[in-house]
Amino acid sequence: MYTLIPTAKVPEEVAMQYWLSLKMYDLLKYRLCEVHDPDWPDIIHMYNDSSMVFFSVIDTTNKRMVAECALERFVGLSALIHYSIHPEYHGKKGLTLAKESIQQLFSYKRKDGSPWVSTLIGLTPESNRLAIRHIQKVGFKIQCTIPKAFYLAYSNKFDNAVLSICEGGQ
Repeated sequence: MYTLIPTAKVPEEVAMQYWLSLKMYDLLKYRLCEVHDPDWPDIIHMYNDSSMVFFSVIDTTNKRMVAECALERFVGLSALIHYSIHPEYHGKKGLTLAKESIQQLFSYKRKDGSPWVSTLIGLTPESNRLAIRHIQKVGFKIQCTIPKAFYLAYSNKFDNAVLSICEGGQ
């Protein structure tokens, strides 16, 4: 069972352990793909971006932060989503936690009871075929490819972005 909570409620040492594990497994460069050799100060800088809303996914069996997501560029009831999963949770566990946390995002309500967000927009580097297969299994539908929309600092190249959407209740 996984619970989605605002990252501001996660103790800093728990969040730091998550991010440092991504760095240790050489995966942080994919989450912060536009930053050369990202590290903890880059994560703090990202957390201080007031245009983004951050959530952490907690494994309720061991209280570990096992994934995170950030929402930005809200337009109506849609938002652009960024998502990462702890490497020990890739595969079937990662698929389960992604599906559960996305559904939890869709269940968030505004004060008036209306949905907070009903459509999530994903942008995935076209070269990351594994991530594209994963998001499709989670429920995202591929819409189009945007030429050279990603700068990948780790390879010093531009990559096409695969634009996908996931609608609540799917």
